[in-house]
Amino acid sequence: MEQKADQPAPKSAGRPGRSNLLDLPNIILTAAVVIAVALLVSSSRNNSSLAAENAALRQQLAELSTIRVGDVVPPIRTSSPGGSRDDIVYDGSRKRLLFIFSTTCRVCDGQVPAWNRLARELKAQGVASHGVSLDGPEATESYFKGKERDFDVVTPDESVLRSYRVTAVPQVVLVSGDGSVSWLHTGALTEERVQELLSQGSARR
Repeated sequence: MEQKADQPAPKSAGRPGRSNLLDLPNIILTAAVVIAVALLVSSSRNNSSLAAENAALRQQLAELSTIRVGDVVPPIRTSSPGGSRDDIVYDGSRKRLLFIFSTTCRVCDGQVPAWNRLARELKAQGVASHGVSLDGPEATESYFKGKERDFDVVTPDESVLRSYRVTAVPQVVLVSGDGSVSWLHTGALTEERVQELLSQGSARR
C-alpha cells in the first residue's frame, strides 16, 4: 500500500495574529512622539523668532524714547529758584550746556564739582552753562545751599521731561545755537568724557 505524504495543516483564516495587535499601540505612540517633537521644534523656532523681534522693537523704542545727537530741542520755559523768569532759548548766539538733575539723585550730587569745572572752562569759549532741576524752586534752592556753584540753575515745569525725553539723571547736554544737540552723556562723567566735552564746546558749531 502506498502511504500518503503528510499534508500540512491548513492555515486558519480570520483575524490577524495577536502579536500584530500588540504592536499597534507602539506604532501609535511612536507617531505621537514624532508629532510632538516636530511641534516642539516648530514652537522653539517661533519663540526664537519672536524673541529676536521683541529685542529689535525694544531697541527701537529705547532710541525713540531718549534724546540723541542731532535732535532739535525746544527752549526751556522756566523760572529761577528765586522766582524770576529765566528762559533758556536758542537764538543762534551761543552754545548752552545743560546739567539736568534731581535733588534726590545721589549720583547727581557727586557730579557738581565736575559741572563747576566744565562751566568755568567753557565760559571762556562763550558757552553758557545751566543747571536744570527736575524739582521745585524751594527744593532746588535748599539743595545748593552751602554748595559751590559756577552755573545758574533753573526749575522748569514737567514738560521738560517730555520735550527733552529725560529718562534718567544726571544728564549733560550740549546744545548748539540753533537748538540741535551736539553732545550728550547720561550718568557720571569720566575724565575721558569731560575732555571730549571740552573739545566739543570749543568747536565753532
